[in-house]
Amino acid sequence: MAKCGCRCRQKVRVGIIGPGGVGADRAQKLNAEPNCEVVAACDVDEKRIEDLRKRCGKKDIKAYLGPNGYKEMIKREDLQAVGVFGPHSLHHAHAKLALEHDCHILIEKPMANGVAKAVELYKLARKKKRVLLIHYQRHFEPVYVTARRLLSKGIIGKLRHFYCYMAQDYRIVGGWRLVNKISGGGQINDSGSHYQDIMIWMTGLMPLRACGATDKYMDGKLHDIELNSSHHVWFEKGLTGRIVIMGDYLDGFVDDVIIEGDKGTLKLTGGKIVLRKDGRVRELPMDVPKDWPKDPCNNFAGLLDGRYKENCVDGILGARVSMLTETLLESGRTRKTVECKDILARDGLTYRDIR
Repeated sequence: MAKCGCRCRQKVRVGIIGPGGVGADRAQKLNAEPNCEVVAACDVDEKRIEDLRKRCGKKDIKAYLGPNGYKEMIKREDLQAVGVFGPHSLHHAHAKLALEHDCHILIEKPMANGVAKAVELYKLARKKKRVLLIHYQRHFEPVYVTARRLLSKGIIGKLRHFYCYMAQDYRIVGGWRLVNKISGGGQINDSGSHYQDIMIWMTGLMPLRACGATDKYMDGKLHDIELNSSHHVWFEKGLTGRIVIMGDYLDGFVDDVIIEGDKGTLKLTGGKIVLRKDGRVRELPMDVPKDWPKDPCNNFAGLLDGRYKENCVDGILGARVSMLTETLLESGRTRKTVECKDILARDGLTYRDIR
């Protein structure tokens, strides 16, 4: 994991790219950190920047408008950090320019559309010795932090099988996320990205291949993006299982994660962890380190002033997720088993690039 040892004596000047929706929430949290100050923001809609000013209680946040506003902001504002929260297809260009100007990056998921772009960002951040942290908030939620620690201790033995299910009423989402050239992969690449990430992160294993199907139907209508999917996925060390991502759902949001080992099973649902082992079924207490960051924004800001040493969502994880996402999408289109190594190879990459 990349680490940042700098101790910032003055507040870090933060610029925000895409302060609408979740971007405004991330920006507000960054601005609330004791060592950070949001000084500028760019968007195609000035109303979003005005809303950000109100949320942060800062009238002097400078506005940069239009699709190229981020270039002017990064050029003029002497920023030390940038929050990249715009549409998925723009993440790579936004983050790359900011890194080239020696800015630390907090980036919304997915880190980039496609493993080649994700690896480029990861390697550039490493070369520049900049923090690159992805906003995968489940790395900070007690249920997933605890499950990861339990799995690393071998509580259910050798991992054998898993079932990962997420369903979301995507009608509520709408907007650019329903346009494939902007979102770049639909629900698999959007909310579904979280569940690919936690399987990789919690198990510490690399995905190898996938076989499954996708469709583009929601509310009885054909759309431009992959909305629903079901894939069988093979990981290293004999772990196999199913990842199901649904957008054509009628009741908000629901998920289930079950991991089976040769000595028991962990089920993560409703913010609880249930262990089935030795003929017993019991709920387990949460086990989160006292010094664990509270969320991605807190982890990011703390890395910049030395409060934290570990980047809990480093860019290499984003590259691994991008690889798996491409594999799922390719398999869904072809209805064939697709090897992750082949996805890497067509971009001139190997597993060495993401280990």
